[in-house]
Amino acid sequence: TALLLCILCMLILSSVSEDSDAKASEKFTVDHIKYEITAEDTVNEVQVIGYEGSVTEYNGVSTVPYNDKTYVVTSIGKYAFENCTSLTSVNMPDSLRSIGKGAFERCSSLISVTFPKGLTNLGSYAFKECTSLNAVSIPGSVKTVSKHAFQHCYSMTSVTIGEGVKKLGYRAFFN
Repeated sequence: TALLLCILCMLILSSVSEDSDAKASEKFTVDHIKYEITAEDTVNEVQVIGYEGSVTEYNGVSTVPYNDKTYVVTSIGKYAFENCTSLTSVNMPDSLRSIGKGAFERCSSLISVTFPKGLTNLGSYAFKECTSLNAVSIPGSVKTVSKHAFQHCYSMTSVTIGEGVKKLGYRAFFN
């Protein structure tokens, strides 16, 4: 009976774990921006994973409501806005900590980006080939500007790098 009880407990625990994982990857859309739940229960967090239609400005919100809960926007996922050629400006929310690989790659009309002071991760290829981007100010909370992050941003005329930045990745600003 002890063995049967152990097996029953393991089955119950595995089904609870599976339910949590399914919920943590649930996707939804609010105001043309697509989100994915990344954490729930004690802290409700989401990442931006894409967009619907034509987006000219991304004025990120720190929180987003869904199913009677409020979620904190903590990251922009990899390739979320890739090839969004209509996007001209990005104003990131204060809650944002991470920008994923290629998140804004080839957004050829993107002119301006405002990073939050608490940003810690700037993924590789994040703004690669944003050919209209003319200036960036990277906060000191970012320790590494990853490889190719701003490669081929041909209009770039001004770069301000915060004191906390310790490393520029391979060809981070290569033209």
